[in-house]
Amino acid sequence: MEYDYRANMEAFFQFCTRQLDKIPATFWAVVVGSVSTLTGTLTGIYFTNRASDHRQREQLKSDRELSDREREMAFRKKIYAAATEAIALSLVSIPKLCDLSVALKEISTTYSNLSPIIAKVNLVAGEETIRALSYYGAEFAGAYMRLSQQRMALSILQQQVEVKVALVRGFEKTRDTMLELMQHHNIEGVQDDRRFQMLKNSFDFEVGRIATTYQEIQQMTNELVAKHTPFAKECFADSLRLNRLLVPALVAARGELELSISKEKYAEILYHAQSKLERDLDEFIQKVSDARAAATIS
Repeated sequence: MEYDYRANMEAFFQFCTRQLDKIPATFWAVVVGSVSTLTGTLTGIYFTNRASDHRQREQLKSDRELSDREREMAFRKKIYAAATEAIALSLVSIPKLCDLSVALKEISTTYSNLSPIIAKVNLVAGEETIRALSYYGAEFAGAYMRLSQQRMALSILQQQVEVKVALVRGFEKTRDTMLELMQHHNIEGVQDDRRFQMLKNSFDFEVGRIATTYQEIQQMTNELVAKHTPFAKECFADSLRLNRLLVPALVAARGELELSISKEKYAEILYHAQSKLERDLDEFIQKVSDARAAATIS
């Protein structure tokens, strides 16, 4: 007997339909509700995980940004700290110019060695800081060159005085030698008027050269003092002026480092300190001038 595949399949589907019809509607409601609940749960888990992943990504991004910012801030603070110290040391070179005992080459070398440290500020500084610092740098360079030229003239005059002083010491040695020979001539009792007169003439010549050279030294020293005093005042005045020019740069840098300070307050503090320094300098210069005048009279 031939197997009827189609008929058997229809019979099977009819059987399944009759069985499904026997299932209560409440059962289907439970099934549908369970499926809906399961679907809702899975959907909720999916969106919850997605939101959690988003928060984690945002947190990681925030942590990276914070870490990068902290590293950047630490690097900036390091650069600014070194630059501030270098600026302070270089600024000292302005009043140091009036100290003629310090070689100009030594002062220039110190400033040259500090310049690269200050230049590193350009790597991290904002526009306002760079602008203020550039203006200060230009004013500093101008003042340094102008004062250095005046300093050279004073150094030349001082060297001329030192040359004269060295000459006087040589003249005094010759004078003392002539005096000693004259004393020996008298002690020996040798009657050689010509030799004695020659020694005396040499002695008198050296005495005259010493007196003339001392007068030249005195004149040159007075000239040096007359020029050095206003030069010292100018050096100090330029130093104070440059200090004031640093205020905008320092305020801008502190703002970048989140160390805010009032520009007006900072300028006020600096003004009071500089006013006291000016008074102290004037008093010091006056005392030195009085002491020199008293020494000249005596």
